[in-house]
Amino acid sequence: MGLLKVMGELKLLKLIFQPKHQEELTLFLVKEGDFVKAGEVLATMDTRTLKEQLHEVQAQLEQGQK
Repeated sequence: MGLLKVMGELKLLKLIFQPKHQEELTLFLVKEGDFVKAGEVLATMDTRTLKEQLHEVQAQLEQGQK
């Protein structure tokens, strides 16, 4: 699981969220209508694909350094 940190002030009734990576949100820690504080984690995302890509790039880097 990964964390997505977002800073700012939200004064909207509806938010359309567009993350940089299109990974699936796996766990919502708040529900509609909940009040949240600055810095509070709202959801987690599945980062397995990103981690796999990172390991592949690290392996390629190691191969290039030999």
